[in-house]
Amino acid sequence: MLKDLCGLLLRFRMFKYAVVADIEKAFLQLGLQNPDRDVTRFFWVKDRTMPLFNINNVQIYRFCRVPFGVISSPFLLAATIDLHLRKYNTPVATKIQDNIYVDNLLTGVNTNDELKELYTESKSIFQEASMNLRDWCSNSAQFMSDIPKQDQANRERMKVLGINWTIKDDKLSMSGPKLETLELSSTKREILQSIASIFDPLGFFSPVTLLGKLLLQTLWSKKVEWDFKLSENDCDLWKEIAFDIKQIQTHTFDRYIGLDGKCSYQLLCFCDASTKAYACAIYLRHETDESCRVDLIYFKTRLAPIKKVSIPRLELLAVIIGIRCLALIESNLKITVEKKTLWTDSQCVIHWIASEKTNVNICRKSFKRDQKMH
Repeated sequence: MLKDLCGLLLRFRMFKYAVVADIEKAFLQLGLQNPDRDVTRFFWVKDRTMPLFNINNVQIYRFCRVPFGVISSPFLLAATIDLHLRKYNTPVATKIQDNIYVDNLLTGVNTNDELKELYTESKSIFQEASMNLRDWCSNSAQFMSDIPKQDQANRERMKVLGINWTIKDDKLSMSGPKLETLELSSTKREILQSIASIFDPLGFFSPVTLLGKLLLQTLWSKKVEWDFKLSENDCDLWKEIAFDIKQIQTHTFDRYIGLDGKCSYQLLCFCDASTKAYACAIYLRHETDESCRVDLIYFKTRLAPIKKVSIPRLELLAVIIGIRCLALIESNLKITVEKKTLWTDSQCVIHWIASEKTNVNICRKSFKRDQKMH
């Protein structure tokens, strides 16, 4: 029921004017039916100074609204909103349906008139469900000056699904681990914690995070315990990686990657592998009658298994994830892609793909399956 997070972020970059809003106290707008309220019962201590196990000091309450924090709550909210939006057969309702994540709306349009229409209609749609769509934020200064102040977010910078958006400059950036503890990490547990705290769903900083994952793989192969201090060589290597990780927060990239006017689109995928890892990088090529632009929009890496695998087989695995990523990108961008091109520099893989022999191994069977699906 929840939309794909990568797809939402990909589409968020396709519009000249981005817009973000959220539903006020969204979970509390949903009432629980009477038969379901008993499963949300909880104990409440009346007086903390009295004995906790005194029956007279304990009160039993139950929720009447969908509680925030229950694992099913996001689904219940998403299902309710989706059912409500299906009542409206309009382009705006469809756009909201495709670009809402729990209680956060993030989408965009290409003109200020479309922004005004989106604001007016979406406010009306949610008001009919007794919900208030508020905290509107956009890189269009004209739009922000036109809407009421109580609906404005009034922020220079905000998080959009975990990614930092500087609104005035229309730039995106990533957050990383706490800098003061990054280089002090000296155990396998601390290193894993630092690497896992880097939220990079589109994979833009994979060349940096990959080095940290390779170090972790090396520690596993050495059978280093979770809380044992690393050797001097491993600590020196981690310090070099930590220095690169620090730079992630200083880098920004354009949110808007489109061109004005009617565009044709192509997806370009490059696949490669080494003895340590394999990866694919996907670019979106826009072309108009007057100009052309190419942007990196997605990057995917995977570690090679500890058990030795031949380079041609790893190259084939890179092509397989390339095909899967192309399908993911195309289905989520919701644009007409005129051409998809995938490159690999492995002659063995090219011959395997072209081969009609039936005695193929598991990797080739997987490739053939993905090729038919996409």
